[in-house]
Amino acid sequence: MKGKSIDIPFQQWMHIMRYEYDYAQDEKEFSHNGYANIIGKTFQYAVECRYDFIPFVKAFLASDIFAYFEQMLSIYSQSPYHILAAFDNEMLGKGKRMHHLEEEQTELADVSYWLGYLFMQWKYLDDANGEELASQYDIQWMMEQYEQGTFQKYSIRKAIQATKAKFNFKVLE
Repeated sequence: MKGKSIDIPFQQWMHIMRYEYDYAQDEKEFSHNGYANIIGKTFQYAVECRYDFIPFVKAFLASDIFAYFEQMLSIYSQSPYHILAAFDNEMLGKGKRMHHLEEEQTELADVSYWLGYLFMQWKYLDDANGEELASQYDIQWMMEQYEQGTFQKYSIRKAIQATKAKFNFKVLE
């Protein structure tokens, strides 16, 4: 048995599509994914530059670079190299210097990208403050969950929910 086709005039179809589909939301999500990709690559580059990774992540989340990223973004500042240089300048201005390790951290290449991507998406999805993210959640635990394959099976939203569930509930004594 064949299904019946519905013949909708082209003008009516365009009217339905124009008002039913929220293009602005789609465009916003696209730009957030792009920003998250840039920060993911920046975290990956930080590993290549041998930054002590967990202190780097905490400092980066608390930085103005993370807080005001989309306002500072230009065609020239989309490079992970420029972002990391701006971050170093910000830290030096605050009297801090990021520690670099002697040995390579090649095992962190995938998890570093994922973590940068996740934190930037978290910022947009929950309007999260980077300093709070750095202080409330255990970055080492999140990295372990990714490396064990748990978070690799999850969407970004589900990984955020799982992390919130782990660290937002108070243990009753």
